[in-house]
Amino acid sequence: MRDPIDVYVWPLDVPPARRQSLAAHLSDCERARLSDATLSAVQEEVVIGRGIMREVVGLYLGCAPDAVALTRGPHGKPELADTTPALHFNLSHSGGMAALAVSREAPVGVDIEAARPVTDQLMRAAMTDEERCALEGLSAGAQQDGVFCRWVCKEAALKGVGNGLAGGWREMTVEAGAGPSLIASARIVAGSPHGDDHPPWRFAAMDLPAGFYGAVAAQSDAPLAVRQRMLTPNVTCDPSLLTR
Repeated sequence: MRDPIDVYVWPLDVPPARRQSLAAHLSDCERARLSDATLSAVQEEVVIGRGIMREVVGLYLGCAPDAVALTRGPHGKPELADTTPALHFNLSHSGGMAALAVSREAPVGVDIEAARPVTDQLMRAAMTDEERCALEGLSAGAQQDGVFCRWVCKEAALKGVGNGLAGGWREMTVEAGAGPSLIASARIVAGSPHGDDHPPWRFAAMDLPAGFYGAVAAQSDAPLAVRQRMLTPNVTCDPSLLTR
C-alpha cells in the first residue's frame, strides 16, 4: 500500500444530546437490528460507534452521514452500497473505546480489545496449539501481551476480508516477536483469512490507552503506515478532520 491507512480512535461516552444526533444518522435497517440487541450497553456502543463512523465516512465521500448508503457483506461487515469511489473501512469497539480504519486503496480490518485475564478457556478458544506452546511459561504480563496481540491481529485480518469470527481463529497461527514491536512484527505462518497470501498480510499497532490492544491489518508488499487521529466524540466531525 502506498498511502497511510487512516485510523480514528474515540471513547464511546457522549452526552444525551450528542447520542440523539448520532442515532439520527442511522438507517432504518440499522435501527431495526439495534432493537434485536438485548443489552442496552451493546446498543449504546453500536449507536455511538456507527454514528461517528457515518460522520467520518461521509467526510471522505462528501455527503451527509445519513446519506452514506451502506450494505452488509456475507458476514455482516458494513461496506458501501456504491463502490464508486472506492473506499474501504472497518469499525471495532470494546470496553468503551472504538477504532475505525479507512483506506482508499484496499480492504482493511481493525480490531480493538480491552484486556482481561488470560484463562485456559480463552487460550483454547482463540489460540492454536502452536501458539499455546509459544506462550506457555511466560510471565502473566508477557502472556497477556502475547495472547491479545495475536488475537487482535487475527481478528483484524479476518475482518479485512469480511469473515469476522466466522473465519475461525483456530485455523490461523500468528507468530510475533516481543516488546513494543509485537504487533508490527506479527505474521501469519499457518492458515489464511481467505486462502490468498499474496501480497502478505501485514499489521500495524495503534496508540491506545493503557489496558487496550489494537491492530490494523491489510495485504501489502510493504510495511503498513498508519495515520492515527484521536476524535472528541462530543463534537460533530467536520472536514478539517481530514487535513490534520
